[in-house]
Amino acid sequence: FPYNALVYLSRDGERFAFFGDAMGFFDYTTSEYRAQKFLLKGIGKAARYVRIEFFVRGRYFAIDEVEIVR
Repeated sequence: FPYNALVYLSRDGERFAFFGDAMGFFDYTTSEYRAQKFLLKGIGKAARYVRIEFFVRGRYFAIDEVEIVR
């Protein structure tokens, strides 16, 4: 799993504002495959665009699905 999943929001797709790290206090001790949900609560902002910047450990990282909900 990545160290960080930094979330940025934008209304116009050009100017993004940082809103938090979706990884939170994740336990990094395991290296096994697993599915995990990460949440970033309390944003309270409307946005049309979401940018997620991942900082990974190791050589690769794969994402199967990203879901953005209100």
